[in-house]
Amino acid sequence: MRENRVEIEAARNDKIPELIGYDDIKGDLQVHTTWSDGKNNIGEMVYEAQKLRYHYMAINDHLGTLRTAEGMNE
Repeated sequence: MRENRVEIEAARNDKIPELIGYDDIKGDLQVHTTWSDGKNNIGEMVYEAQKLRYHYMAINDHLGTLRTAEGMNE
C-alpha cells in the first residue's frame, strides 16, 4: 500500500483492505515500567501483556542520564 500505485484511488472508492488488526499484534517492543517513566510495575505489565495474549514484550526503561525521563540509576 505504500508503493504509490493505487492507494489514493482505492481510498477514494472506499476499497482499502484491512491490512492489520489488533488480533494480528503479537507483542510490544517498547514499554516502560515504574523503574523509569512508566505508570505500571513489571508484574502489572506482564499481567496486561498476558491479557492481550502477547507472545513477547520488551521493557525499555531509561537510564538516569536521560533527564527528560525519570531514569534508573545503577
